[in-house]
Amino acid sequence: STHCISSAASDVYKRQLQSYPHSQLEKPYANLLFKTGDAYYYEEKYDVALNYYFQTIEVAKVVSCDSLNLHSLLNLGSSFFWQSEYDNSLIYFHQALDFKGSSYSKTIKDSTRIFSGLGNSYFYMGQTEKAYVNRMKALELNKGRGDNEAIANSYYALAELDREQGQFESAKNKIAHALELYLSIKKPKDAGYCYDMLSNIYYELN
Repeated sequence: STHCISSAASDVYKRQLQSYPHSQLEKPYANLLFKTGDAYYYEEKYDVALNYYFQTIEVAKVVSCDSLNLHSLLNLGSSFFWQSEYDNSLIYFHQALDFKGSSYSKTIKDSTRIFSGLGNSYFYMGQTEKAYVNRMKALELNKGRGDNEAIANSYYALAELDREQGQFESAKNKIAHALELYLSIKKPKDAGYCYDMLSNIYYELN
């Protein structure tokens, strides 16, 4: 299973860190810290992953590795989000948004992750207007990338907000877009979530 693979990976990376033979202030060490954080992240051990992402940032700043710095900020935002620490999640997604590196420029995919992360955190904090603005930005970026799964995810997230605010017709239109895309890329589980939301909307309308 993925969990077992990840668990084995975190053990391997941790041992490599402990026996690292060179200076700890170099890019390969920062990269190893980041991979260790990722391994724990995929095991859903977010509190442990956080520690490695923070360490990655410290080394990445010294060795001017902007890509690791930015992606650690993003992963800190995600790790705090999955621990329901939305205030902290927002702090690191905003730091990622403001990040300007000399050796790495944010990609559209990076920006999409930022706006999706901000939108999700605001949503769970009950700040629906800010959630909507950020989720709309994510949708436009995903359309620009032509990533159908990401576009469908964005439509679903926006439909969720419309439904929360009683805008059922708008929610129906967005969920129909998401459903069509999920079916076209053969994502039956996600399509199932769309059918569930549609049935809930029709129930609330009647």
